[in-house]
Amino acid sequence: MVAIPGGTFKMGSTDKEPFHKADEAPVRNVTVSPFFMAEVEVTWDQYWAFHGQTMSEGRTPPETVYANNSNPDVDAISGPTPPFGFPDQGWGAGDRPAITMTHYAAETFCQWLSKQTGKKYRLPTEAEWEYAARGGTETPYFFTGNPKDFSDQGSGVSSSMQNRQHQFIRDLREEQQKQNSRAGRSESEPVRFEEYVG
Repeated sequence: MVAIPGGTFKMGSTDKEPFHKADEAPVRNVTVSPFFMAEVEVTWDQYWAFHGQTMSEGRTPPETVYANNSNPDVDAISGPTPPFGFPDQGWGAGDRPAITMTHYAAETFCQWLSKQTGKKYRLPTEAEWEYAARGGTETPYFFTGNPKDFSDQGSGVSSSMQNRQHQFIRDLREEQQKQNSRAGRSESEPVRFEEYVG
């Protein structure tokens, strides 16, 4: 987990931006409080450990399961129904990023992880995710240029774009070291978010 300092940024997009969607408007100033965010995605190995301990047959409505899981006295977490088809969609499993689960499944994973570790885990809000993914920029993305120029290149994230995002994280790391809030992280250990827009 990486400590992200709070701040204010312009969230949303104008109708002149490439790939603009109507629900991204209007652009507005949003302030986020400091928060923690994972540097990398949850892997399939981690997700299957969760699923193996919590699988259900889907006979209980999701809202009932979520309410039961939210009870502070609960001694076990009920999981979502199994994914259909090939959940990895051919991208690979193991230490590859877990993909295709529902929002509900991701929330339930956070509840389970919180119970397992005794620490509070949650999904980032839309504003927190966008703040971290933008990497301190005011451009439509954390890189300069037209995103349509990059849309046909694999994950859509070139190495130059990743370098820009990684620089933002390095800057955060320097600020955190000044504030002595990075206890337990080796100086040689790189800090970066992986594939946040990939």
